Amino acid sequence: MKRFGATAVALVMLMTMGFTAIASAEQSEYAGGGSGGQNGDRPDVPGSFQLDQSVIFGEKVIVDGVVNGIYMDGTLIPIDVPYTNDLTGNTWDMYCRGASVMADWSDNLVLHEWEAGDKIRTEVILQDEDLSDLTVFTITAHFDVDVLNDDGIWENIWNGTTADGLWEDGQTDTYSAEVNQVGTLLYGFNWDTRSMGCDAGTYRLTFTLVDVSETYPSYDLYEDEALVGSYPIVYNTYEIVGNVDETVNPDNFLVDIDSSLTSTWIVVELL
Repeated sequence: MKRFGATAVALVMLMTMGFTAIASAEQSEYAGGGSGGQNGDRPDVPGSFQLDQSVIFGEKVIVDGVVNGIYMDGTLIPIDVPYTNDLTGNTWDMYCRGASVMADWSDNLVLHEWEAGDKIRTEVILQDEDLSDLTVFTITAHFDVDVLNDDGIWENIWNGTTADGLWEDGQTDTYSAEVNQVGTLLYGFNWDTRSMGCDAGTYRLTFTLVDVSETYPSYDLYEDEALVGSYPIVYNTYEIVGNVDETVNPDNFLVDIDSSLTSTWIVVELL
């Protein structure tokens, strides 16, 4: 697996000074539903946002004695030194360990009724169960969209895993994470119900932590197209112990919300 050329190695140093997520014009297009407006934390105007919180990294890579986490763009981030947001001046510790986590689905997703044809922004934040201001980034995050067919069986219509798009050149349609305008790291997917051919009906959105250790056992570091080292990836273990919002009621328009130790899901109706 190719990881970095010389340019990307320089990017590692840049990201150490300030973690910046770029919101593309294409992503911004999906900011609103069919009636327009802003969906979730995605801004109407594309821009750059800096991480402004502590993060628990799900994977550890040790290079020349330095302990690193794998960041959301595939770069390595040293976790033994504090990170400072140079816009706010806030300083944050970074971690790399397992944890019990709560899943927080975005309010804008669950507090709205949606129609077939809408462009729906889906967002999930994994929070440390004991310290909710700590969020988790792991390359094992996976997302599914399923529809309940006429036979009463869930049929998958889209799926993606964060790890699969980390080291691709250019834009991909795989699942991904980003930083929003308030500096929070989250997982996001733009569910374009029109382009995916989603008619009115019942749909299940599932966030799952999957095992990718056999597919991605090591982290290959390149300089000038030459492999300079291959380093084992150590995977931490996480358990999803619940959802921040557990209740189905008329205010949130959910058909169902639940979780297991490795998954969290919501069921919604498209009108």
